[in-house]
Amino acid sequence: MKGVLNCIQATDLPAGGKNNFLPPGRTATEEILCSGQVQYAGQPIAIIVADDPMTATTAASMVKVTYTDVQPVVVELREGIEKKSFFPGQPPAIVTGNPDQAIRESARRVTGTLETGIQYHFHMETQTTRCVPSDDGGMDVQSATQSACQTAMIVAGVLGIPQSSVTVEVKRVGGAFGAKSSRSYIVAGACAWAAGVMGRPVRMKLDLHTNMKSIGKRPGYLAQYEVGCTEEGQLNGLRVTVYADCGFSDQDVAPIIGGLDNVVLPAAVIMESIMDHVAKYLNKDPTDVRKLNLYQKGQTTPTGTVLEYCNIRDIVSQLETSSELVARQQEVTQFNQANRWKKRGLSMVPVRYHIGIEHQHFSVLVSIYHMDGTIAIQHGGIEMGQGINTKVAQVCAYELGVPLSLIRVKRNTTIANANSKGSNASTASGLNCMGVIQCCQILKSRMDPIRQKMDKPTWQQLVAECYAENVDLTVQAYTDPGPPGYYNVYAAAVTEAEVDVLTGQSQIVRTDILYDCGESLSPDVDIGQMEGAFMIGVGYLLSEKMKYDSTTGAVLTDGTWDYKPPMPKNLPVDFRVALLKNAPNPVGVLGSKASGEPPAVTACSTLLAVKHAVEAARAEIGQDTFFPLNSPALAEDIQTACMIDVSQFTLGQ
Repeated sequence: MKGVLNCIQATDLPAGGKNNFLPPGRTATEEILCSGQVQYAGQPIAIIVADDPMTATTAASMVKVTYTDVQPVVVELREGIEKKSFFPGQPPAIVTGNPDQAIRESARRVTGTLETGIQYHFHMETQTTRCVPSDDGGMDVQSATQSACQTAMIVAGVLGIPQSSVTVEVKRVGGAFGAKSSRSYIVAGACAWAAGVMGRPVRMKLDLHTNMKSIGKRPGYLAQYEVGCTEEGQLNGLRVTVYADCGFSDQDVAPIIGGLDNVVLPAAVIMESIMDHVAKYLNKDPTDVRKLNLYQKGQTTPTGTVLEYCNIRDIVSQLETSSELVARQQEVTQFNQANRWKKRGLSMVPVRYHIGIEHQHFSVLVSIYHMDGTIAIQHGGIEMGQGINTKVAQVCAYELGVPLSLIRVKRNTTIANANSKGSNASTASGLNCMGVIQCCQILKSRMDPIRQKMDKPTWQQLVAECYAENVDLTVQAYTDPGPPGYYNVYAAAVTEAEVDVLTGQSQIVRTDILYDCGESLSPDVDIGQMEGAFMIGVGYLLSEKMKYDSTTGAVLTDGTWDYKPPMPKNLPVDFRVALLKNAPNPVGVLGSKASGEPPAVTACSTLLAVKHAVEAARAEIGQDTFFPLNSPALAEDIQTACMIDVSQFTLGQ
């Protein structure tokens, strides 16, 4: 076909290269191009290289593939459980005390099952990479990745060349949400493979449909639980069995098990649904049951973390007051009594989120230019919308006492920022700010003797004199957080939701969030992060649902016609986010805490608020019994849960 230059297959692997996009040290292998047995629907089998994207896409659609020995697929989690389609080597159970005895001896026992769905990481920019062979036999790479260093390792492995021959640059990434961590490596590896074969620059950018078909998702989960509690709702014992729908990739389910005390979003959905079940069974207010079971300072979590600093009870108390929770509960009751086909629900959810910072190293370089005193920063983090560049620039300005206008943050490169960790789990912002602080302190110690000899110099005069006296104005630091290697973020959210009983459509009327960000490095950035993370959770719980073909396993919801990320109308009509005051973090950089991922957990309040609205609809028709509301709770799920029947459509007397 005119304009098509090559069709690269697994047999075209460069000499000494590896057809694997997982980092070294992983025992598993995930092929970039299928070498024989297709492992999942959407797995790449070849790369079309063409003059332009349209030609490449057209040519790819013309490729004919013949499959043999086609085996039945398993796409539903319950079906996988029934068929015992499990990965080998399951993670060990986490056991504290004797749960069976505690449940057996409890006054009340509750059992149930809950499911959470699969979520596609709906970033604005799909997976993309540009590779250019260098004149020394290496490869220069521009990649939309959360880890430049790991990307360099993957490219080096695919091409069979030393890592020092690969230079990766990342200026910024158009959204990530976790999908541009390990999942960006398959496109980087494929693009480098093509550039190596062709000996010329190659750019690869997946269209949305290919991105949704080929790239992994957040796993779905099914939890079976049994709870023993007191008459008041105090938990005595809890047994939870969790099944994870990991698809082809053997992801570890251990973080979900270890996070069931409300640490990560799907785990929090499971735990908070359990708390609502207990409250419903006992005919108690769910908020009262939650407050009864909140952590206290000094307690130890099931995974062995000692909560030396715990203020969740204070946060819940403050939010109850600021959100006018008691008065609004009465208003919701009055609204539901006055409206037959519109119902409202209210829910308060507490949050604890574990942030691990141990062994999170980042390389940071700060340079001051002698001509005009301007400053350039190269740090090991990746700017992907979380405001990391803003924070490191602000910290640098604060430490050196200079205007923010003098500072420029340069792109991340594997030369200046070698051996940096990936920007994951909301730790990169704080730790790269730590590296900037270290650099600035060294710079100030070098410049202070010159400053003391001068009479109140301007910044530019000081810099010029330091240069004249041969002071090195470039400093590199490598962050080491040191012990303890973790801290906890605490927060709480109150959400009021309204449901149209006839259609199942839901609207978030109001959300109040109180968040412990420590001493925020940048309040405007952090509040924006909280709002954005909350909306990611809203999509996960209320609108985004993946569907698969039961025969082929192919993704059916491969575009926005069928897959619905949250849009402006999904925002709370009244959205109030506040930062907890006077709560510095003794472990955090400048007393701060992370603000990227933890706020997503607050979205649990939306699902439960919707559920309480449905409960009000069911109560009106004499069906006030417990029911699980799985996520995502789409309009059809909500409408079905309301148990509408044609006999209810009467004019009344």
